[in-house]
Amino acid sequence: ILLANDEFDKVLNFLKEMKEEGIRSDVIVYNTILRQATEKVRFDVIELLVEHMHRQKIKPDPETCLQVFSSYYEHGFLDTALEALQVLSVRMVSESESVQRKMKSTYEELILDEGADVEESLVEIFKNSKEYLSASLFNMRLCAFSGVSNSWVPDESPWAIRLSLQYNQSLLVGQ
Repeated sequence: ILLANDEFDKVLNFLKEMKEEGIRSDVIVYNTILRQATEKVRFDVIELLVEHMHRQKIKPDPETCLQVFSSYYEHGFLDTALEALQVLSVRMVSESESVQRKMKSTYEELILDEGADVEESLVEIFKNSKEYLSASLFNMRLCAFSGVSNSWVPDESPWAIRLSLQYNQSLLVGQ
């Protein structure tokens, strides 16, 4: 009901209350809110939600990546869309920096390879992988071929740093 009435502040307060009560939300709840924020072109809400997910250690899924990427892309922010896609794609697999660095050593060549058999290799990973590894790798390839340099530590991304700073600022002003 709150989302239908565009009462994002109340939705964000509800998430805050859930956290204070020790109730853990899930990616489905966040994706539902992200979808509505995307429809209403509320980048402030989208970015706050993405950072909140990160701090709550709720891994994004392909739907999260699509919602955030689409919101920027559809409004002409291609560079931001690609940077966000890259950050969320790495976080989709793991929030751990050591795992992210291991991913780099394991998959970087595959992501950058332009050979004909690469897609087949990614499909094999998809068949054998758990969670969203192959979706993450496909997204990372898209970013790489679009000219975005691969960053395997998302917290070093200017976009992620900006979201973190904005989130900290919103905590200071009580939102």
